[in-house]
Amino acid sequence: MPKSFLLNLPRKTKKVILLTHDFFIILFAFWFSIAIRWSSVHEIIKVEYCALWAITTVVTIVCFIYLGLYRSVIRFLGTKVFSTALFGSIISVLILILAAYFLHIVLPRTIPILYFLLLLILLTGSRLSIRAWLQGS
Repeated sequence: MPKSFLLNLPRKTKKVILLTHDFFIILFAFWFSIAIRWSSVHEIIKVEYCALWAITTVVTIVCFIYLGLYRSVIRFLGTKVFSTALFGSIISVLILILAAYFLHIVLPRTIPILYFLLLLILLTGSRLSIRAWLQGS
């Protein structure tokens, strides 16, 4: 996809692309943290983990919107975006832990830690990569 095509998209379309991107990042971080912890993909397909993922994803995306993660322009990212991603990732982990508690789902202690690290690295890393690509580096 040429840069000019992406740069000329309407702002709302760009926000939808970022929302979709973050949806898949949350999905990957959640499932990969479970796969790392259990060393198996059989645990991933449990219904209770699907419910936990759905709740965590919806509330996390709403928190990201409320925190203003989608207000910034990728080309001009500053440190505020990264602090927002850090704070949003912490909130997401707390949501994960609380949802697991209230749904009575056994969640090993390592899963929230792995989820936090993966989510933070993927959120900030992908935005940095997009910014570098758009700036021509």
